[in-house]
Amino acid sequence: MKLQEMSLSYAQAFHPMEYRHGPISLIDERSLLVMLYSPATAAEEALVVRDVQAKGARVIGFGGPGDLSISLPGKGAVAALVALPALQLMGEMVALQKNLNTEAPRHLTKVVVLNEG
Repeated sequence: MKLQEMSLSYAQAFHPMEYRHGPISLIDERSLLVMLYSPATAAEEALVVRDVQAKGARVIGFGGPGDLSISLPGKGAVAALVALPALQLMGEMVALQKNLNTEAPRHLTKVVVLNEG
């Protein structure tokens, strides 16, 4: 969601094992997949990464293989938390390439106010 908000880019999250049903049909040479590997299912996730790479996608692998592999300290939720700053920075860099101001995102406010009635 942050990538979408910051850079006005289409992004969607999927469980890695869901990817082979429908989302893989979206993959081409312009696709970037970010894989947050789980130690319990890393071998199966690496097969998904191999499949999307064969279809042209580039992959950033947090905690496992990819075109760019980034090792993560810790396991589980702690490892995922370590990846968040890198993903935030990626959103900022994509926004800068599009000449967007991430401090004033389009159509967003700091506080959401719901009007009753």
